[in-house]
Amino acid sequence: MRKTVKLSLFLVLVVVAILSGSAPADEMRESPLPIYNLSISFDLKHNLLRGTARIIFPGPGEIAVSVANLSVISAHFNGEPLEYGEKDALIRESGKGALEIEYTGVFRGGQNGTNFENSGVVSSGLISADGVSLTGIWYPEVKGLAYYRLSALVPRGFMAISEADKITSETTPSGVEYSFSFPHPVDGIDFVAGNYREVRGNVGDIGIYAYFFPEDAALAETYIKHARTFLEIYSRLLVPYPYKRFSIVENIQATGYSMPTFTLLGQDVVRLPFIVKTSLGHEITHQWFGNYVYADFTKGNWLEAITTYLSDYRYEEQKGKGWEYRKKILTDYQSYVTPDNEFPLRDFRQRTGFASMAIGYGKGAMFFHMLRDLVGEQTFYRSLRRLIENNKFRNASWEDIRRSFEADYGKDLGWFFNQWLDRKDIPAIEVKNPGRRVLKGVPTVSFSLWQRPEPYRLRLPLEIITEKGMTKDVVEAGRGKQYFDIRSESNPQTLVIDGNY
Repeated sequence: MRKTVKLSLFLVLVVVAILSGSAPADEMRESPLPIYNLSISFDLKHNLLRGTARIIFPGPGEIAVSVANLSVISAHFNGEPLEYGEKDALIRESGKGALEIEYTGVFRGGQNGTNFENSGVVSSGLISADGVSLTGIWYPEVKGLAYYRLSALVPRGFMAISEADKITSETTPSGVEYSFSFPHPVDGIDFVAGNYREVRGNVGDIGIYAYFFPEDAALAETYIKHARTFLEIYSRLLVPYPYKRFSIVENIQATGYSMPTFTLLGQDVVRLPFIVKTSLGHEITHQWFGNYVYADFTKGNWLEAITTYLSDYRYEEQKGKGWEYRKKILTDYQSYVTPDNEFPLRDFRQRTGFASMAIGYGKGAMFFHMLRDLVGEQTFYRSLRRLIENNKFRNASWEDIRRSFEADYGKDLGWFFNQWLDRKDIPAIEVKNPGRRVLKGVPTVSFSLWQRPEPYRLRLPLEIITEKGMTKDVVEAGRGKQYFDIRSESNPQTLVIDGNY
């Protein structure tokens, strides 16, 4: 059983001062983005968070801060009281200055989402004697990117983790106060705390940390070992890992998340023996795609597509089983996607069921597989590096991906992106009238390809099995009906179109 910590009322009100302490990073000075200072403390017995948010807005323009189902105690703008309605989801102001909000929230776990029927109770996070897990909306939320500085007061015996290149702690009479330094813009932060056991490792100058509950602490070394391998692989394949530390954190809730500088894995998940070789690599890949280059979700979520392709698919491909993974993608698509729930890949935002997963993850992975086949291996990875370098700590869209690939490929790729992102169907191909004959003394395979209803422009691999072996070729298909004659080295016996999916 998990060891529990019994605590009496643990409630400390922390007031944030104007940005002080250690000097902000150069990129934070004169920032065109908000600078968000957040201090939090907890009453574990009552599942309560109490926080003070002080947000410096550079102006001009409207300021919109969502408080969702949090209970606002007070709000001030540039020191003056700010009117707000108890049932309003937004606190609005305009101009340049500092907005300070004192608030509370009750987090009792349960299903993701917000319970608006019970003001102050937010169900997506959890605060308890077993630990703290806060993702989603647990503080007044600003739209877009901002610089965050977080301090948190937790009970003695707890360790705390958030997005950070550097974590410091100081023991006080009221508990342990943690400070998190992350000098890069992000669109939100997360917070986790518990009676963790910390195990450390490294890869070069990067610190690798594992935070596991006592009953699972024996797993830490294995996770650090595999994390080291993944960080080395993707630093070579893409660009060097952008942060100074990476942590694997065990969560009291069932999660599989990746945030800048750490991954948050549920307790049941970390105990599965295959996770260190699969899902851990997937979450680490997100450190580049999702946590270094962000997605402009208003224009589509491409993150799961590229991450799935560079992790889950890639691991199977390296074992010689890439064709099996591709077959599974197509099987899942035909099993779960119907005309009623089919949508274009560009419209994918998040997984909401098997159908959306088959599109956003599966069809998305096939998109990058076909793109790699089209432009070639070296251009593919060179273009991904260009994408990262041009969009680090920024929101990137499918159009940014297209521009990066066109710059290295040297040809227009609009047709490729448009047909695979904007059409909601998939190709339907028929082979008509296959046969063999001799043309000018050379054995030849003849056949027609029909596409319905609207043809795709495709590169179709084919194999011709002959008396003496096998011949491989690729044909370019792009019309509703096309006729092909393919020469063979000897008497052809079998024609295979796209044999390995």
